[in-house]
Amino acid sequence: MRQEFFSRTGILVFSVTILGILAFLFFGALIFVTLTAERSLSVVSGNALRDHISVASEHINRNVERYSLIANSLSTNQEIIHLVDNPLESNKAAGWVLIETKINFGFEEIFLFLDNGRVLFQNARDTSPYANEDFRPLVQKAVEFKTPSIFFFDSIIYQSPVLYVAVPVYGEGRSGVLVIGKVFNEKQLRNLAPAASQGILLFSKNNQKITANFYSSFFNQAITLKDYKEIFENAEQGEGFFKSFNQAEFSGIVGVVPVRFNSIPLGLMGFYVETKTQQQIQKNIAITASGALILLLVVFITAARFLHRLVVVPIGAIRDGFKRLAEGLFETSIPPQGLREVHEIGIGFNEMAVKLKEVYTDLEQKIKDRTKKLSETVGDLEGKNEEMERSKQAMLNLLEDEREAEEKIKQQSEDLRKAFADVQKFASVADQERNMYFLLLSSIGEGVLALDLERKITISNEIAERTLGFAKEELLGKKISEVLKFIHATKEPLEESFWSEAYAGAREVVLPLDTLVVGKANKTIPIVAVASAIKNVKTKQVNGIIITFRDVREERALDEARISFISVASHQLRTPLTSMRWFSEMLISGDAGAISEEQKHFVERIYEGTERMINLVNLLLQIARVEAGRVKIEPTMISFKNLLRGVSVALKGLLDAKSQKLEVKTIPDPFPDISMDQEVIWQVFQNILSNAIRYSPEKGTISVLVTQKGEFAEVMVKDSGIGIPKAQQDRVFEKFFRAENALKLVPEGSGLGLSLVKALVDGWGGKVWFESEESQGTTFYFTIPLSGMAPKKEGLSIAV
Repeated sequence: MRQEFFSRTGILVFSVTILGILAFLFFGALIFVTLTAERSLSVVSGNALRDHISVASEHINRNVERYSLIANSLSTNQEIIHLVDNPLESNKAAGWVLIETKINFGFEEIFLFLDNGRVLFQNARDTSPYANEDFRPLVQKAVEFKTPSIFFFDSIIYQSPVLYVAVPVYGEGRSGVLVIGKVFNEKQLRNLAPAASQGILLFSKNNQKITANFYSSFFNQAITLKDYKEIFENAEQGEGFFKSFNQAEFSGIVGVVPVRFNSIPLGLMGFYVETKTQQQIQKNIAITASGALILLLVVFITAARFLHRLVVVPIGAIRDGFKRLAEGLFETSIPPQGLREVHEIGIGFNEMAVKLKEVYTDLEQKIKDRTKKLSETVGDLEGKNEEMERSKQAMLNLLEDEREAEEKIKQQSEDLRKAFADVQKFASVADQERNMYFLLLSSIGEGVLALDLERKITISNEIAERTLGFAKEELLGKKISEVLKFIHATKEPLEESFWSEAYAGAREVVLPLDTLVVGKANKTIPIVAVASAIKNVKTKQVNGIIITFRDVREERALDEARISFISVASHQLRTPLTSMRWFSEMLISGDAGAISEEQKHFVERIYEGTERMINLVNLLLQIARVEAGRVKIEPTMISFKNLLRGVSVALKGLLDAKSQKLEVKTIPDPFPDISMDQEVIWQVFQNILSNAIRYSPEKGTISVLVTQKGEFAEVMVKDSGIGIPKAQQDRVFEKFFRAENALKLVPEGSGLGLSLVKALVDGWGGKVWFESEESQGTTFYFTIPLSGMAPKKEGLSIAV
């Protein structure tokens, strides 16, 4: 009993001691953190705040200077100047320059206006500022004073101040203004603030209006309107304004300095730092210490009671339970109680008692079963003795049967002799059929290889042996992978899926068109091949496959010569056509002298025809490069929405001419960016969308939907146009083919756009198809791997 008391007391004393040490450490850490925090809040002085705000102001000044240089550079861009001079023309190059600048430099807003206020280009989420009466005069100042206009302005959409830089753009006969906008959000301003600051101010120069005020509870309560007026007057007259505020609720320092660019005031920037008095610090320490002492006392009392109830009592119950088990009382169980670990020990004790009872019961049952089996074994031995007597009698019967068997053997020998004669007759017929089979193999004009289920070569004909450079004995019995290699033109091995599909036997499998076979002495041969399954006629079970192939070196050489001829011919045509277009432009513009209206009309027709010929030559060059595998692929991460926005800007002239609308949707939204070559994917979208616009009625709608299908992104382009006749749908992707209804509606056209689309989509590992009914519209689909396009450094750009 005394030993039990000391055991329980030891556990209690040890546990309370540990809790006391932890409470003491907590108390000391709490006082240390309080002193450190109070001291850190009072470190920032007026001079340090002045220096930090000045550095932050200089940071904004440098950004303003950088944005101003970018805007001035854009104002001298020839494409943008050309757009200002010719606002009625569609100029996708200027739009692309502006979009590229916005993306590269992270601008949120970009506008281009004429001097009369007409919008030439806009790419912005927030278009409301231009409708504001305070905003427009600030933009027009850039044209009136022929100098950049720089100012901060509120944004309803961003809920943050936006820095706008407006610069004049001068053409030959017109002028305009280019505006770029950069959002200064809360995160950017907080990065400029001191670590201990409690608020941020950013004032606009316009009407002394607060543009941004983040974390400003102090400003709203501690600074009056009179204080704001004093802040503006002092900060704009000198290098800054700094003032301390001491009130009952809190005290702090406010510092404000002007933000200028080239001595031009843009606004004011300021921060607030809260400080505390020594009396407040001592009061906080006293409160913290009292709370910690009370907490320490409560912890000691509570811990002692809970440890006794949750640890000592449950452990005593477990000890008594073990004593009862030792006495053979397997029905013993204890109620689980106490802390989680002690509670789990109680559960484990009860489970152990149940298991012990089960083991004891099972042992008794096994002893009974063994006794029963021994008695059964004795009975079996007696039965076997009787069986041996019966076997003896059976042996005597066998001797009698042997004599009868000798007579039967003589009769069977005679039957075998007759059967052998029949076999010889059938073997002669089989030899004739085998000779006919080998004669057929040797007569086939293509190479033939038969493989068993282990992919070992069982049959080869002379064409196969001559093409591959092997003798028959070098092929037969060998696994095909030991003597031959099937690779792509890129030197990558043929996919295992080809063999799996061929042995599945569902259909004939055609090897890819770029397949090469490596024969004897590493001789590489381009082939066209088909694999078919060999099936049992009755069971339909696949016993192997047969591969027929043909050497296509001559066809490939002719194809390369054709592509080379098209490329050379197209290059030779471009030079005179470009000269014709240039001279036509000179005649139309009057640079080569005055011509009559009738002559000008004829020259304009020449110019239009030349332009169509140049486009046709460019398409021929692009197709030749794709078919020859000489297109360079330089993938970058591209957003579908940004890409389609750029394409719609480029096609805006065609859409506006027919009052059509382009709708774009992605699922999910936003759709993950994919690594693609900008020029290649641009060509595919531009060709499909331009066809949809050309053959759709006025005021029609063209829909673009991007969805995710497994490991591919699927793009759908749907129009409400004239559709494609059912009888001509098989020829849609042929070069120079145009459907009859398309020729009647739009006589001009090359018939090369969709051929180029298919070549590009096949090249990046995707698929392209369509669904159409005449007079009901057409829906084109194509896929792009989510893994992106594989880069290819060799070759030329698809753009010509």
